[in-house]
Amino acid sequence: MTTSHAAEQSALTYVVELTPVGRAAVAVVLVDGPAALAVVEKSFTALSGRRLRHTPIGRIVVGSWGGQRGEELVVARRGECRVEVQCHGGLAAVRSVV
Repeated sequence: MTTSHAAEQSALTYVVELTPVGRAAVAVVLVDGPAALAVVEKSFTALSGRRLRHTPIGRIVVGSWGGQRGEELVVARRGECRVEVQCHGGLAAVRSVV
């Protein structure tokens, strides 16, 4: 791998479903990369009204996805460029996040 290719790889942001596909009580989606916070903040609204980027790493935040009346879920910052989204299990809820 060349240095420029490695730099391109590190600049990507990934959205990955961590739980197996199918019906379940809870599904976990990881958003990882330099744009992770910006990507999640486009759709996530914390009940507290606080922006996710102002939330300490490791803190769990309850809110909704897709506006005030959207899917209720839990989000946690796992690092500067890593956000974990926990939503209802099942295809529809996960697809709305992904």
